[in-house]
Amino acid sequence: MKRRPGENDRLPIFTKRFRELQDYRPNTEFADFLGISRQTVGFYLNGDRIPDSEKLKQIAERCNVSSDWLLGLTDVRTPDTGIRGVCDTTGLSEASVTTLSSRKQWDIGCDLTDVIDFLLADERKRDDTHHHRSILNLLSFFLSYDDTGTTPKQVFTDGKIVDFTDNDGFISSNAIKLDGDIIENAVLQEIEAALRDLKRILKEYRSKESENHNEEGEA
Repeated sequence: MKRRPGENDRLPIFTKRFRELQDYRPNTEFADFLGISRQTVGFYLNGDRIPDSEKLKQIAERCNVSSDWLLGLTDVRTPDTGIRGVCDTTGLSEASVTTLSSRKQWDIGCDLTDVIDFLLADERKRDDTHHHRSILNLLSFFLSYDDTGTTPKQVFTDGKIVDFTDNDGFISSNAIKLDGDIIENAVLQEIEAALRDLKRILKEYRSKESENHNEEGEA
């Protein structure tokens, strides 16, 4: 009985990613680009064979990807070991790390990396009784918050928030019941206030950097 293509795929992840590299190019065109025979390309696409180390390196170099990506050892395509190391350590995507490494300027005058650094280091105290929450923490809460199927909350005049239990419809006289919209709006207001603080800090940072630069020029 004739075997179907890919039925005994030698290395499925390589086959999948090799097909990604081919994209819409015909086998002959792809083979010419890689510098290997059309028949060999067919074997790789069907999962009948996997390349030896020399062919693997050749494919990776022609397509500007890493051999480890082709073999499924990493999800980072780039052969740049520096970018790959950052991706593996932080969990950031290759696109995000590439953007950060380009150090694009924002209109405010700070490098994008400075803005990200401020966001990661930011700690903002909500008030005298609540804990600190960074902007990223607030954004994470807002984007992931879903009140569907969750226990409603009630907030007391002293600021304490507890789960609302419906005992014959009774709710404490010094508490109000919170729904999802109220919680989301409250978090949005807190994010807005935190971003305004961050903007002020960034402007102060820019001013200080400018002063230091001027002092160095006068020295």
